[in-house]
Amino acid sequence: MELAPLQEEQPKEQYVDMLRRAGMRPTKQRLMLMDFIFQKGDRHFTVEELYAEVRADGTSMALATVYNTVNSFANHGLLSRISLDDQRTWFDTNKSDHHHFFVEGTHELIDIPKGDIKLSVFLVFPMVVNWWVWISLSA
Repeated sequence: MELAPLQEEQPKEQYVDMLRRAGMRPTKQRLMLMDFIFQKGDRHFTVEELYAEVRADGTSMALATVYNTVNSFANHGLLSRISLDDQRTWFDTNKSDHHHFFVEGTHELIDIPKGDIKLSVFLVFPMVVNWWVWISLSA
């Protein structure tokens, strides 16, 4: 299911619509988390980063609630899940077909539009370089 991308300042009615189109009931906690997730436009985040934002805002919500809700959003197609290894999982609000560049030193993911990568040779970087390229192959 392809969902329309969100604009920066969308009213909660659009979050309600997104949840319903994804087959989810629009609860207070889901709507609150959608506001935290989508109000900044396209972004990558971990559950822990989102939880820190929620707590910094003074909102009382359990880490387990954030974890379960974000994973449910991903399972229903509202977010993409990006796992680079067994220990780190990011979520992406950008549902367009694109690749990712991972900066290991800062743990930052950067979107790269699909047509902007051409891999013609395999490069091995020395270990002193603190980054590597990860290209997603998801449809």
